[in-house]
This record gives sequence, structure tokens and C-alpha cells, in this order.
Amino acid sequence: MRVGIVLNGRRSASKIAAPAQLAEAGGIRQLWLASGTPTKDHFVRLAVAATTTQTIHLGPVAISPFEAHPARLAVELLTLHELARGRAALVIGGGGDFAAALRVPLKQRVRAVAETPDITRAMARGSGHLPGPAVPGPRAILALDRHRAAAPLCRGQPATHAPDGRASG
Repeated sequence: MRVGIVLNGRRSASKIAAPAQLAEAGGIRQLWLASGTPTKDHFVRLAVAATTTQTIHLGPVAISPFEAHPARLAVELLTLHELARGRAALVIGGGGDFAAALRVPLKQRVRAVAETPDITRAMARGSGHLPGPAVPGPRAILALDRHRAAAPLCRGQPATHAPDGRASG
């Protein structure tokens, strides 16, 4: 069984590395950092844990394309992926309290969440053309796959499906 844990997103960077090391020593596969307001940059704080661990996957949960442009999320994720030596992951959500605090209209949520992995893939390839426009659906988990290509790829798995198999939300 693969088990992950979620830490309170308000933890400081100095208080993320030690739990990540303990989780890794205990066989935990993933360490997630919860998002919300007010928090600090998840990717920067997780980078500290990335430098002190070897196998545990690290990532924020749930970041919304309404809170930051998917291209910006891709840059941050790919940087963490590099620092973590291929162990970065991301849970994408279609809104959240941070987006609400920003008073961002949550239009086309499913489309925006679905387009975020495409934008991340394009950024990983160094593409000058990004798919879109991304305007944020249900949660999807992206895991960068370091074994299949030189540039990491994203895999999306919508949490909810309509009867026809398409994501709903």
C-alpha cells in the first residue's frame, strides 16, 4: 500500500524537513503540504525538504490555476522536481480559499484544471507555445515521471467522472 501524509501548510520551511525525513524513514511515499490562506510559497519550503530526503515524493496540495497561472506553477514544479531529483508532485484544485480571498471568478474550472498538465508538459519540453487559455474542475494529481523521458511528464487523474468518462466538476 502506498501511503502519503499532508502537513499543515502554515509550517515554516525549517519545520518541514524533519517531518519529511521521519516520514521517509517510516516508509511513507509522499509528503504533501496543504495550501490555503495565509501561507508562504509551498515550492520554496518543500525545496528545503528535498535537499534532506532521498526517496519521498514532495508537493503542495491543492494548488489552483486560479491562484497562479499554470505556466508559473509549471516553473515552480519543475524547479522543485530538479531539486528533489525527480520526486516532485502536485495536486491541482479548482478553487480554494486563496482564490476566494483574491476574489477570482472561478469560470471553466474543469477546463483550467485539465489544461494545467498540458502547460506543464509544454514548459518541461521548453516549448515556446503554451496550450490554453487555461481557466480552471475537480482535483487532479500530477506526478512527474522521471523514468519515461528526459523532460518530466505529468499524469493527471481527475477525481470525479461523468457517466461518459469525462471529468466533471
